[in-house]
Formats: sequence, C-alpha cells, structure tokens
Amino acid sequence: MSIPLYRERALNQIALNALKSLKENIVIGEPKAIPIEKIVEQGYNLTIEYVHLTEKGDKLGQMVYSKGYTGVFDFEQDKYVLFGVNAGTILIEADLVDDITQYGRYRFTLAHELGHWLLHKEMFLKTGQAAAMYDEENDEHSIEWQANFVAKAILMPKGLVKKALYEVQSQGIHPRHQIDYLASLFQVSKEAMGYRLKDFGLLY
Repeated sequence: MSIPLYRERALNQIALNALKSLKENIVIGEPKAIPIEKIVEQGYNLTIEYVHLTEKGDKLGQMVYSKGYTGVFDFEQDKYVLFGVNAGTILIEADLVDDITQYGRYRFTLAHELGHWLLHKEMFLKTGQAAAMYDEENDEHSIEWQANFVAKAILMPKGLVKKALYEVQSQGIHPRHQIDYLASLFQVSKEAMGYRLKDFGLLY
C-alpha cells in the first residue's frame, strides 16, 4: 500500500482548512481551545462513537473508512463483540472520556483520527483496514506522523499559541508555569504544548 507523502506546508494548509471548516474565525481573536468536536461533527459531518476498543484500553482511537463491523470489548459480556459502524466514524476509547485527567489526550486523539480522515481516506477506502492497524516508522513517510502533525496544527495554531505565550509572558507568569497555563488554555496535554513551543523555537 503506497503511503502519500505530504510536505509540512501542505499539512499546515490541511490543518488550516479544517479550522476554517466551521465558517467561523476561530483562529482570530483571543486565544482559546479549538472546538475539535464541532469541527469533526459539523465541519466534516463525521460521527464520534465512544467504545472500549480493547480490553486493556491500550488503543485510543480508530478511524472507520467503510461501512461494516469492527471488534470492540463488551465488559458486561466479558468478551469482544462486533460493533456496526458507518464510513466516517471515529471510534474513541471510552475510558479517555471518563477520566478528566486524560481530557487533553482525548482531544488530541480525536484530532489525530480526523487527520487520518483528511489525509488517508483514499488510501484506506473500501480496504476494510483502519489507520490504527497500519504501522510504519515514525518519520514523515509514516501515516501516524502525518496525522500527529495535522492534529497539533489544528489544536495549537501557531498564531494563537504565540499570542497566548506573549500575553502570559507580559503578565509575569514564571517560565516554569507557562506551559501549564497554555496547556490548560488550549485544553491539550503539557507534553503536547511543550513540543509545540519547541516547534516554533519558543522553548529550548
């Protein structure tokens, strides 16, 4: 299966198009959390389903490209069962939603799966495969790397992040707490925000 190669400029443009999908100026004005559920459901008419993808909860998301069935774990029956899905469904591990400490990770997972839809739908359409089942090396030729890039560009747009950082710095917030503040503002994990600031050369 041939993996499409996207340059970073193209990935950034795809993320920007996603931000514009709501016909709202969500990247203009005061920095705030990007409404990722709204983008997924209203911007692209995709469906979000919360299920237990595995018994151990070690698989966080799955993008469904074709109508059919996929295996999920039913704790009441204590076994894997078939779950009917339509094309354009994002399956999210239910434990992510139930645990408030995982909210940033949940939002990133949702944006990551949207990235797969935007980038790889033609690649997987009618194959019966899911992106989460397709493993490659972690470089620009990897579909996981590509989806991660789009996810961070959607959730943490450069202009908004830089504006928020400058505002935080002007308020005299200690550098040790700046990442915490920004992560809370954009509703992402501290780790994700730290990497994003490094991307922009704003954290060393």
